Amino acid sequence: MKKHFITYLNKLKREKRYREFLEIQKQAGRYPKAILKHKDKSKQVQVWSSTDNLSMGENPLVLTAMKTSLATHGACSGGSRYLTGTSNLHVALEREVSSLHGKDYGLLFNSGYVANLATISALAKILPDCIFFSDENNHASIIEAIKLSRAEKYIFKHNDPDHLKDLLKKSKSSSSKVIVFESLYSTEGDFGIIKEICELASHYNALLFIDEVHAVGSYGREGAGIANMLNLADKIDIVQGCFSKSYGVVGGYIATDEIIGDCIRCVASSFIFTTSLPPPIVAGSLASVQYLRKSNIERKKLMENVALTKKTLQERGLEPFMNKSHIISLKTGNAHKGKKMSRMLLEKYNIYLPALNFPTVPYGSERFRILPSIKHTEEDIHYLVDSLEKCYVRFR
Repeated sequence: MKKHFITYLNKLKREKRYREFLEIQKQAGRYPKAILKHKDKSKQVQVWSSTDNLSMGENPLVLTAMKTSLATHGACSGGSRYLTGTSNLHVALEREVSSLHGKDYGLLFNSGYVANLATISALAKILPDCIFFSDENNHASIIEAIKLSRAEKYIFKHNDPDHLKDLLKKSKSSSSKVIVFESLYSTEGDFGIIKEICELASHYNALLFIDEVHAVGSYGREGAGIANMLNLADKIDIVQGCFSKSYGVVGGYIATDEIIGDCIRCVASSFIFTTSLPPPIVAGSLASVQYLRKSNIERKKLMENVALTKKTLQERGLEPFMNKSHIISLKTGNAHKGKKMSRMLLEKYNIYLPALNFPTVPYGSERFRILPSIKHTEEDIHYLVDSLEKCYVRFR
């Protein structure tokens, strides 16, 4: 039996898809600097791949809230939400995210991945003759959730409203239609076509599920996301977000109508049968959301650093994907070249920037995903671009 595992690992290595996990030790208050431990050696590196772009993971208000909760409530919730796992903090955070998105109901999950898995599978159980319409670039959690739901599905071409319209036309008029898409796609860095999809959903009586994990905190009024930024939040039925990106903690959520949310709460097995988030985590997330609803300083600084990074890359002939977001993608050519450049950045320039390969991105579109933060300085940005330029010249 073991030989099958060995054969599979060898296949991954041949295809340059074998994943290595390097030990990165964050240093509180010193980001983007971190300590890399590898093969019994340690060195300081500069990180360019963290999703904690607003550095809320180091925000004093967040840390204080977590410490206070730890001292008050302990480390563990002690059970699922139906047992001992619903505290005043869990309820407060659910109310906060529902208010943030202008909805009636909030529901917490242990991660954004679980939020997608739980909600989509629940919708398939609740809605008769359910059909999902999913953007081809949707996150792995959405793809897996739809697959596990066993519901009928149609995949529409990325950000292609005409293709989506054709698929909606072909579906049975009596079916329960659910359109699932993202507001900000995590590898391309492009925005979803929210306005066009909202119009199609209205015409074909489809329920709208939007994944805003890469947008909440960083976009929109009070950090409410891109649908909010475009004044389309009221057109969305279910908003899914998480606390592990711009909010700097961990966990996921949905915000929706009270009836829809209550149904999902009662049906979603990965909500019902799992220990709830620890109180200190919930306290930190609550403090982060509340802070970013009032402060725009971090969002402004992030976009300034993103603009400078893009401008500097373009000036050096390193053309990032064209988008309006904080996610900067650069093609590497192929998986083999990407790994070599990533290794050179790490070993020669002390820059930690992993390359993205299949299945994270399709074959032929391997890339670096550069994530500037509010803590990167102008000097850091120029050093990154200098180093990247040398790598691209070396492996041209």
